[in-house]
Amino acid sequence: MNRLVLPDRSPSEVVVEAKLLASPWAPRFVLSGLWGRKNLLFHGTRYADQIMRQNKLRLAPSGIRKVCLTRSLAFACRWARLDRRDPQQEGPSVLVFDRDALTTRYRIECAHDPIWSPDAVGKFDEMEERVWPHLVDVQRYVLRTIRIV
Repeated sequence: MNRLVLPDRSPSEVVVEAKLLASPWAPRFVLSGLWGRKNLLFHGTRYADQIMRQNKLRLAPSGIRKVCLTRSLAFACRWARLDRRDPQQEGPSVLVFDRDALTTRYRIECAHDPIWSPDAVGKFDEMEERVWPHLVDVQRYVLRTIRIV
């Protein structure tokens, strides 16, 4: 059964079954109150509690040193569900950021990785946005955490 659960412990946290997220109308339910009203960015992770506890989203440890966000909830969910083979990983989650608030403090650049689609905008465009430097005071910019079960 597809369900959306709003836990009592935090109104800014949503728990949702993975198969519900495959629906094209899922973002409207998961982001109720934010959809269409805010300029949103997403970050799929298995370390949401650690990020929120440390209040910092660190630069990628390898490759281009950046913080990666996306305008696509579907891609963020995809990244969140990747197994990291790390004993400290948590369950898959997506952090929902207020893009407009981030731009007041951080440089954000749109980026296209041709590995997803050789065209500038293709069917599988990741819609990546890169942020430099480390993203600190994360709790200030996170509007919602989506827990995928």
